[in-house]
Amino acid sequence: MKDSALGRLKSARKVRIIGGQWRRRQLYFEPTAGLRPTGDRIREQLFNWIGPLLEDTHCIDLFAGSGALAFEALSRGARSCLAIEHDPTAAQWLRYNAQQLGACQLQVLHADCLRVLTQTPTQKADIVFIDPPFAMKFTQNVCQKLEYHGWLTATANVYCELAAGSAPLQIPPNWQLKRQKISGNVDSRVYTRIEPRE
Repeated sequence: MKDSALGRLKSARKVRIIGGQWRRRQLYFEPTAGLRPTGDRIREQLFNWIGPLLEDTHCIDLFAGSGALAFEALSRGARSCLAIEHDPTAAQWLRYNAQQLGACQLQVLHADCLRVLTQTPTQKADIVFIDPPFAMKFTQNVCQKLEYHGWLTATANVYCELAAGSAPLQIPPNWQLKRQKISGNVDSRVYTRIEPRE
């Protein structure tokens, strides 16, 4: 991170990692349009759901924002994570936080994830986090691209965080809803992929 950005460290906002090797460590970020870190309670719920599946997995955090989901996954045993973030300031802070934690397993990609997902992946994902700004109704499109362009392993798990009361989500037919909980204005879901039969 550039010196000018480091000078803003004292005024930066913080979110803490709540479990694993980096428990209680702080992640720093600046508010940007639509950035809404997943709260502690919802994050704890999510990682209670997927915790047993994390060990030695490759994860992708789309719309990474503060990186709360990416760093939490790595802290709890994921082998690697690709964090894709379109906002340049948020991407800078992701790199800064990775450096502070020594998180060499995190790859930060400053890019539009909708474009990235049209490409052929170099590595398929075991777990994907989809948490776009609620005003941007990207989730359905992202789910379809993940499936169509071959980004997922045979039994991948996909976490979607939506605004409660959102329109029904049209997911690929070989995805099954495994977990769902509505907390306030947040609808949290985990889908499990089943490899289509020939």
